[in-house]
Amino acid sequence: MDAARRFWARWTGNSAAIGLIAVAGGGLVLAGWPEWGAGLAILAGLWALARARFRPDASVETRLRAALERTDVGVCLYDRDDRVVALTRAFWGPFVRLEDKNFVGRHYDDMMRAVYDAGYFPESLKGKVDFEQRIAELKRARRSGSGVPRLVEIEGRWYQLTDHLTDDGGMMTVRTDITDAKRAEIRLQEAIDAMDGGFALWDAEDRLVLVNRAFERMYGKLSKEESIGRTFSELQVQAYEAGYYPQFPNLAAFDFWLGKVVHQRRSEPGIPRQNRTSAGHWYQTIESRTADGGLATITTDITDTKQAEERLRDAIENIDSGFCLYGPDGKVVLHNAKFLEPYPELAIEGVIGRSMVENVRYLRAFGYYPEYKTEAEFEALLVRVAEFQRNPPSEPQIFEPKPGMWVQNFYHRTANGGMVTIRVDITALKRAEARLRDAIESLDSGFCLFGADGRVVMHNAKYLEPYPELK
Repeated sequence: MDAARRFWARWTGNSAAIGLIAVAGGGLVLAGWPEWGAGLAILAGLWALARARFRPDASVETRLRAALERTDVGVCLYDRDDRVVALTRAFWGPFVRLEDKNFVGRHYDDMMRAVYDAGYFPESLKGKVDFEQRIAELKRARRSGSGVPRLVEIEGRWYQLTDHLTDDGGMMTVRTDITDAKRAEIRLQEAIDAMDGGFALWDAEDRLVLVNRAFERMYGKLSKEESIGRTFSELQVQAYEAGYYPQFPNLAAFDFWLGKVVHQRRSEPGIPRQNRTSAGHWYQTIESRTADGGLATITTDITDTKQAEERLRDAIENIDSGFCLYGPDGKVVLHNAKFLEPYPELAIEGVIGRSMVENVRYLRAFGYYPEYKTEAEFEALLVRVAEFQRNPPSEPQIFEPKPGMWVQNFYHRTANGGMVTIRVDITALKRAEARLRDAIESLDSGFCLFGADGRVVMHNAKYLEPYPELK
């Protein structure tokens, strides 16, 4: 049926068919059948009028071809059998060494062989077998990936080829010179490759668009070719499966972390994020929103910094006193376990990133500070705590955080406006002092200890008996 339809379309589209019908009509008139002859003549006339009415104006086609010839865009039109129907001069622009450029009516394969023979195919295609395989791949790509751009480099210039299927089963190939854009892309790639940190560009749908060499080195198990075009979530799942994130004991923990990160990327980009890989490296990533809704990320190797931080943490964990470092904003940056011993409830949620006021308010829910009976009194305490943190005393302060436990705090300002608190547990000292005081009170004689400055440090009750007014 298809063959018959094609035959009929060619036959009825031919002007010669109209002439044959008209001649047949004249023959019938001469043979003595004027009615039949007149009918065929009328049919030929109507047919000719219809073709004149609906056939495109040849001048329009000429003007269209002339307009295309004036552009830098190369266009080649193929029929359903992959034979060249028409092409513009710009289509042959890259192939200056081709002597015969008249390929109208010839097959796509013939045109590719001529290009190959002129030396325009890559050096890797040395043999005929490689060439034939390449031709087969190109033909499959043209047919299956219609409308998907392909990039080719010819004689140092870059071109984008796009294939479009036509209604009659043919194809139109459009070739555009994108050399300037490609060179700008190469310069951009060279610039970001010169960066020490890893760079990645993501589109508005969170798909990877561009990376530099440093990023590839950091995530060596994820090849650039396989990663481009995939979403952040897809790549992170692949990284987890490749063993990049040993800190997550199971998939559920990883999924929870990934959900938080994806939410942060969408709503709060710019907040630094740190990850430790299976190789023991620490990376910090900072994200910035682009004008088109994508993300540009810079990933820095902070392994040395984290190792120094871990050594510092080990050092402060091994001291006998509690240690806490507050940043310039008044929030906890670093502390050791001993610092939280007087307030074990603070270890439930942790204190990193929280201020003194926030910690005191949190402890209130666990029954601390019962001496403040009303909320107004407690809020007044919080005001004093905030002022205390802004202007810490230079003298040590002694507290009884809970009955039977005593601590002495030392406060020191840091160069950047933060504060270091050293907390010493003096419970044993206070108990020894209580035993000493009990012993002194049990003496039958009056006892008084004066300090080096001549002031009273300690005495018992009997010492004041002669002078009850001193009480």
